[in-house]
Amino acid sequence: MVLGLLCSGGVTAAHAEETAPGPLVVEVSGATTTPVVGISADKHGITDAALDVVRDDEPANVVALVDAASAVGALPMQETDEGLSVSTTAGTTTVLNRDGVAEATHAELPAVGIEVRGDTSEASAVDDAMVWEEVAPSTDVVARATETGMQLVAVLADETAPSTIEFDLVLPEGGHLVETEDGSIDIVAPVEIERIDEASLADLERRASLILGDSFDETTGELTAAQEAALSALPDLKTYTVEEERAVATIAPAWAVDANGEPVGTRYELDGATLTQVVDVTATTAFPVTADPTFWWYFRKAAACIASVAGTVVVAAKIAQITVKLFKLLRAAKPGTALNRAYQAWMKLGSNNDQRLGNLGLNLRLIAGIYQQYGSTRATQIIIARGGRIKAARDFIVYGASTIASVTSLDSCVSLVTGRNY
Repeated sequence: MVLGLLCSGGVTAAHAEETAPGPLVVEVSGATTTPVVGISADKHGITDAALDVVRDDEPANVVALVDAASAVGALPMQETDEGLSVSTTAGTTTVLNRDGVAEATHAELPAVGIEVRGDTSEASAVDDAMVWEEVAPSTDVVARATETGMQLVAVLADETAPSTIEFDLVLPEGGHLVETEDGSIDIVAPVEIERIDEASLADLERRASLILGDSFDETTGELTAAQEAALSALPDLKTYTVEEERAVATIAPAWAVDANGEPVGTRYELDGATLTQVVDVTATTAFPVTADPTFWWYFRKAAACIASVAGTVVVAAKIAQITVKLFKLLRAAKPGTALNRAYQAWMKLGSNNDQRLGNLGLNLRLIAGIYQQYGSTRATQIIIARGGRIKAARDFIVYGASTIASVTSLDSCVSLVTGRNY
């Protein structure tokens, strides 16, 4: 789930004929020196939208400013009696209520919500966004649904706006917040996890090897009709359920930007379940300012990925589906294309297709577990640092994303690694 905050500040339009207050968007990226990912690269678009807000701060202009300032796109939403709602293909439902509460729910995940502190009496649904005007002096808050959840953006109109924005987090039962080194915040809660019985898995792999025998063509991955029938008749894997504490969502590092499209310093402070974003405005800050915290759901995708690996990769009954269709597409890819890079990653997974498939399944299970435990940003860093076959498995998914999702049952793994739904 994505949560974003927009804080306003003064700005000078370098490409316009007038000088006026403009928006500021800030993102905290810890000790990294990489560009902030929450802020749009379109500085002219931010400045133009900021000037429109200065001329007329009606809700539609404020929403347009948020759209211009944020690198995250919004989803269309349906208006309801309570506010706005949308359900995504990932199974998450985002509800933005007029009373100032935004919530993301999933049938198999604990719900997480956030409540805007302040006066939320002036609420309106505008252009697929909920706008709460004047929640504090010269401060509006805009909430939008994104592909991964929801985004709340606080727009600070001028220097009279407070430099802190407070939100009350609605945590799952038994949930708590954990601050991380990169400036993000994990929402940790007890969840039920389905595990594969290792003895059952070993028995399935043993039986599959006996069925394939020495006659299996490891180059093409083709099966005889008798092999396909025998593999299809193998028993399902046994599983069991355990309860563990996991990061069910992550609030990404804060960001903020001013009306000139320049980043502004910002950070989070926690007090129990209250999240405060502090924006470091100065005498030279161009108002309005935009600030944004972000939620990402990882757990469900990771669990689904593990299940699909067990049912598609490890279970040899699906070998033909993957290796025949996919390998032909990869092998025919032109040099320099993403699909060709997926093919190169595939080749690094082993010396033949049978070995590569087994290593893909093994490493995808490891990758899903890392995402469950650490969330997207840190999981990616860990996997790249490890290198070897686990990185090759990740690269295979990243570069072959849409093709892999379309010809296999690994769409949940593709979504987990790429952050996009397939």
